[in-house]
Amino acid sequence: MVAAPVEAPTPAVEPSPTNVDVAGSPPEPAEVHKSSAKWPVVITTGALGVVGLGLGVGFYALSEDKKNEAIRLENKLVDDGVACSEGTSTDCKEYVAARQSFYDWRTAETVSLIAGGALVTTAIVMAIVWPGGSRPSAANLLRPIIAVDHRQTFFGLSGQF
Repeated sequence: MVAAPVEAPTPAVEPSPTNVDVAGSPPEPAEVHKSSAKWPVVITTGALGVVGLGLGVGFYALSEDKKNEAIRLENKLVDDGVACSEGTSTDCKEYVAARQSFYDWRTAETVSLIAGGALVTTAIVMAIVWPGGSRPSAANLLRPIIAVDHRQTFFGLSGQF
């Protein structure tokens, strides 16, 4: 006859004071400090925006210089009685080139100012909205609500404001 193996009784495991609080529920997990990329990203984005704004101001100065040159050349052509309908004379070509250069620099100015302003605005918004590690942000506390009925649909937000 074969004897059945005898199992030793398992000792009852008592919870240790380190992993259970007095009420018997597990404690809140320890807050782990996570490295955040928030400020390097915000500062870099803001710095790029400021550079874009600076370039825009520089391009504005260059465009105004070309504008003054084009006006000077145009006044010279008017004083000489030259009509640039064909644009074949050297003076007409200089005038057209100066005027085109003015438009090119003005376009670069506009693009730089818009891009720089957008980057600075983005940096400000990121600094405000990006969730921090110390307290929950509104983005974590708010939840969307969608309720659909046979007669109506409701969209809303739930949470703490």
